[in-house]
Amino acid sequence: MVPNERKQEILELLEKYQYITVSDLAKKIHVSEPTIRRDFAQLERDGLIKRNRGGASFISKETMDWPFVYRNKQHRKQKCYIAQLATAYISGEDTIFMDSSSTSYCLAEALDGFANLRVLTHGIPVLQMLGEKSGISADCVCGTYRRKRSSVYGYEACEYIAKHHARTFFLSCAGVHLKQGVTDRTEEDMAIKQAFWRNADQTILLVDSSKIREEIYYYKVMDIKNLTAIISERPLPEEMMKYCREEGVEVVF
Repeated sequence: MVPNERKQEILELLEKYQYITVSDLAKKIHVSEPTIRRDFAQLERDGLIKRNRGGASFISKETMDWPFVYRNKQHRKQKCYIAQLATAYISGEDTIFMDSSSTSYCLAEALDGFANLRVLTHGIPVLQMLGEKSGISADCVCGTYRRKRSSVYGYEACEYIAKHHARTFFLSCAGVHLKQGVTDRTEEDMAIKQAFWRNADQTILLVDSSKIREEIYYYKVMDIKNLTAIISERPLPEEMMKYCREEGVEVVF
């Protein structure tokens, strides 16, 4: 088992049991206790678990900042469905911005059969996937690389985006709230998404239903009315659907 797969299994077991000892976990996944301790140490540094005496506890998904490798496995079926719907908003010679979300990664996977498509992103996995596609010219934002997020951030990144223009910006977020709009966990994510938004003709939110809830994250990216469209795998809550109709925000599911 490669390290990322092993850590993913550790997180899944911790989510199931909430707490597990080093010895019990070593027996469950058939590795040594020193290996488990090293994985626990790395996962705690990443903010995903809390180590306790002899074991570790799970941290709620709503409060943790998951690295890309883990986010990309969550709600993947829904994200791939959303990505397929999003391709209808892209034409052959478009210019588009894409954030570093795992949903944008699914969109990058779905971009087949396009010619002369120009894409700018700050997500390294998104960039790598786009680089495998023919007919797509993929550019990366310049700035500071954040290993945990597999993305590029910072003042220089926002300045770089400001020098470019796209017809459409595709993004996801940590949560969507009727009154508080699109919110995210970090100031860096807020800043770079706002830079993309300001330099695009239209902004389309790709969001699975797990993110449409009452929880509001600390950093506000934009109001719902600033979006051109919201694409999800199911209808939005009734009150949010009504608001979108009133504000001219298209909802696709």
